[in-house]
Amino acid sequence: MKFSKKFLLVLTLVALLTTLFASSAFAAGGKEVYQQHASVTKAKVMSTGPGAATIRVMGSYTCDKIRTNTSVSGKTIYIEVWDVKNKGKDCNNNQTYTRDLSFKSLVPGKYTVLVNLHPKTGQAQRKLKDLVIPVYPATSTPAP
Repeated sequence: MKFSKKFLLVLTLVALLTTLFASSAFAAGGKEVYQQHASVTKAKVMSTGPGAATIRVMGSYTCDKIRTNTSVSGKTIYIEVWDVKNKGKDCNNNQTYTRDLSFKSLVPGKYTVLVNLHPKTGQAQRKLKDLVIPVYPATSTPAP
């Protein structure tokens, strides 16, 4: 069981890093540099519905802006919030942010949300457990 969790974690991180490098190479003409994870001070569930959820992340960053990357693997939702700077600038700001992230096409069940997973330790800055996605409402069949 431990091996499969570690394997899934490594596979997810590889997918996130691949997405990160591909998107950073093309974003803003390659002038953005992903520095590190932005600080996440709070993560909370804003809403859930059949097949959908909205998660709010709040925190601070020191560079020019933040970028978010999200993915869903099984019953785990991964959120990465990156502190991004423009090339040639220093990271000497201290600004706050709030982002609402929507997830759709989720199957019913209990999910875990992991925010800013550390690549070496596997620890998340924030973790939400037991996010329940409800079952789709039954559709009634019209009478003949």
